[in-house]
Amino acid sequence: MKFILPFLFMFNFALADDDVKDVICEEYYLVQKDNIQDLTKIISHDKLKLQAPYYFYFEGKELEDLQTLKNCIDYTQCGKYQESIVDDPSNYRLHLWKSMSPDELTNLVRTCPIPDLSKKLIVRAKDQNGKIIDLKGIKTFPAAQLRVAQKANPAIFHEPSQAVSIAMVNVVKNYLAAGKVSDAHRTILYTWGIDLHGYKLSYTGQSGNFAVTNHGKKTIMYGKEWLADPCDYIRMIRHEAEHVAQMKMAKSCGDHNFDDHNKRERAAHLNDARFMKNVCANTKAGDTVRKFCLERFRNNYMNK
Repeated sequence: MKFILPFLFMFNFALADDDVKDVICEEYYLVQKDNIQDLTKIISHDKLKLQAPYYFYFEGKELEDLQTLKNCIDYTQCGKYQESIVDDPSNYRLHLWKSMSPDELTNLVRTCPIPDLSKKLIVRAKDQNGKIIDLKGIKTFPAAQLRVAQKANPAIFHEPSQAVSIAMVNVVKNYLAAGKVSDAHRTILYTWGIDLHGYKLSYTGQSGNFAVTNHGKKTIMYGKEWLADPCDYIRMIRHEAEHVAQMKMAKSCGDHNFDDHNKRERAAHLNDARFMKNVCANTKAGDTVRKFCLERFRNNYMNK
């Protein structure tokens, strides 16, 4: 770093004297090339990027579908944002305000694994009355989409076919009835591709329907009552694993929406409801759990 200021001085001098420009640049490259990386880090630092406020508008067929866009923002960008979810069965919609650089906006559209996002998302400069930003020319990067999905797991989770899900729920149910909890764990994590991000999942055998994630010890511990309902049991594991991913993202940023407990729960409950469309789909048990997740969101977190 100590060579950066002399370099900047030499660079300015070189611009003032074309005759020595090439000599100075070559000398700098040969002698100080190891410091170029340090200079690049300074120039590319997030806080030095030119950011602008943007307004986002996104619709969903169901209330929980609105979370898909938030997942992409939450796991690709630091910083906080404001959001407004409209719980209207005739038009579920999300209004979101966030500042980001033009490159970050482009990267969001390229890497977010929502099919045809550029056609579904409306972005305006500054606010609802601002100029519409053209997204249609932005091409998606499948490999980058996969990386975002992995980082956001299990907010973004593997969705097996309905036949596979039904079969695996029955396998989990039988394992739990037989007291083979570890086998149930492995089946759930494998079937829905749930990443615990290095945390250990433990069944305590104690009475109660508690589920506690200890970030210091990197453990997820839960009680006996969860074993009674395989649909809600599977959801609980995904829910707690999402809290792990949320905290991991928040710590990597230093300033994030996930610093707020209510924001973490808002996201997790909507993702739970999305999850139940695959787990126990078209069953009374699955519908009951999905409705529970949505009511918890509406009553406890929607306006917080």
